[in-house]
Amino acid sequence: MAILGEKWDNVECSNCGWQPDELVPATFTADGESRRELWPSEGGDACDWIEKNIVLGEGDWYGEKFKLRPDQTEFIYEWYSYCGGCSWWRFTGAIRGEGRGGGKTQFAAALAALELDGPESIAPLSPNICVAAASYEQADILFGQLGLAFGGADDQLPDAPLRGDASVTSRI
Repeated sequence: MAILGEKWDNVECSNCGWQPDELVPATFTADGESRRELWPSEGGDACDWIEKNIVLGEGDWYGEKFKLRPDQTEFIYEWYSYCGGCSWWRFTGAIRGEGRGGGKTQFAAALAALELDGPESIAPLSPNICVAAASYEQADILFGQLGLAFGGADDQLPDAPLRGDASVTSRI
C-alpha cells in the first residue's frame, strides 16, 4: 500500500509492475516553473473542477469560489497520480496535516465533493467517500462545508454551482 507523502518515485506499480521510464510533461506550473512528473495525473482536471465548482463556506470568503494554494495543488497532483500501465491510482491513502486555520476542513470537503460529483476520470459511479476528523465536532463542520458545496440546507447558497446535485447529511 502506497501512502502519499512517502518517496515512491522509483517504485513500480503494485498491480502491474509498470515503472515510468521517462519524464511525462505536466500542465502544472508553480511560481512560474514548469513541473515534470514521473507518473501521469488527473490533478489538472481535479484542480480545475474544484476552482470552478466549489464555494467556500466559512469566514471572510463565505460563498466565494475556492482558490487553491500551491501546496494544495501539489497535493492534488500527487493524490490523483496513476499508473501509466494499468491506470490504477498510485496512492490508496493520505494524511494531510496543517496548522490551525489553514483550511484543512474546507480542503477535505472540496476533495470529498470532487470524489462525489467530479469528472468521470475521478468520481466513481458508486462513490464511497471516507473522511476522518479528530472529533465529532470537526466531522460535523466538515459535513457542513461539504453540504454548502451543494447549496446547503434550505438553499443557503443559491448560486453554488453544484446546488441540487446532492444532499449531504451528517449522522454523528
